[in-house]
Amino acid sequence: MKKIILYITFLCIGLVMLSCEEDKLPTYSAKDSIYYTWPLEGYTTDVYLSYTDSLGSTFAFQPDEVKELVFDLKVSVQGHVTDYDREVKVKVSEASTAIEGVHYSLPEKIVFGANKKSDFIPVTFYKTDDMKDNSYNLILELQESKDFAVDMKDKVVDELTQETLSFSVFQLTINNIIREPSFWNWYWLGDFSERKMLLMSEVLDIPLDYYDVTDDYAEMKYHAVYMQRYLNEKEKAGETIYEEDGNAMVMGSNAQN
Repeated sequence: MKKIILYITFLCIGLVMLSCEEDKLPTYSAKDSIYYTWPLEGYTTDVYLSYTDSLGSTFAFQPDEVKELVFDLKVSVQGHVTDYDREVKVKVSEASTAIEGVHYSLPEKIVFGANKKSDFIPVTFYKTDDMKDNSYNLILELQESKDFAVDMKDKVVDELTQETLSFSVFQLTINNIIREPSFWNWYWLGDFSERKMLLMSEVLDIPLDYYDVTDDYAEMKYHAVYMQRYLNEKEKAGETIYEEDGNAMVMGSNAQN
């Protein structure tokens, strides 16, 4: 009977020790996951917040002497912040139209800095003559590396169309084309044209991307009325300013009074 009790006692002690050992096992051993930040947290400008997996940039708003631009593409980690640098790997999609070494370049090694929850992939774009007429896209796909997994799945944002946001694929577009700004109001500013935008920038002393970075309605109304008076004065002086199609340049209908 004593032997049985002794056996049971040692068995219980062994189970307790085994339980203690199991408690020491790590509770989290999965590799940290990397993802593009803006589809999840949003891309912020002075006037709006957008959840997106694609963005465009242009040389058109830069001085002529600017021959290259660095676009910082934000990435974040799902997991631990470490006290050492880690490596990010990307693959350029075959669907990209931008040519490496001609339109863009990437660092040989992309580093995710120590003690950071988010960091940036620096993409250098080069201005070329053909960007005056063409836009080029660069599609970057995050890849698993020794430091990071790529686990976040696409998010369906429209059940009807099945449109998705990708956390692992991001498209950048680059050109040298002056396009219609986000906050161009037709009733005040009229039809958009590159020639009109260049003239407004010169006369009003505003940057070419002014109506992309501000939605000041009162300021826009003032610009429209001022420019129409300027155009009227030029016409009276026999120096009518024409659009590329040969028609006289005019501002919007609300600026005609």
